[in-house]
This record gives sequence, C-alpha cells and structure tokens, in this order.
Amino acid sequence: MLRRYININVQNLKRRAKEKEELTLLQKLIDLKR
Repeated sequence: MLRRYININVQNLKRRAKEKEELTLLQKLIDLKR
C-alpha cells in the first residue's frame, strides 16, 4: 500500500520535472527568437 503510494508520488514528481524542463526549453526558444 505505502509502496504504491510512493511510486505514484515519484511518477508525479518525474512528470512535473519533465513539464518544467519543457517549459524552460520553450522559454529558451522564445528568448532566442527575440
């Protein structure tokens, strides 16, 4: 039970980190276009 809860949290953190990376990449592209 607890292990499953931890796995879900880890997956959420990884997904959030990936989204954050994509956002920073988009920001860099926007900065380059300026």
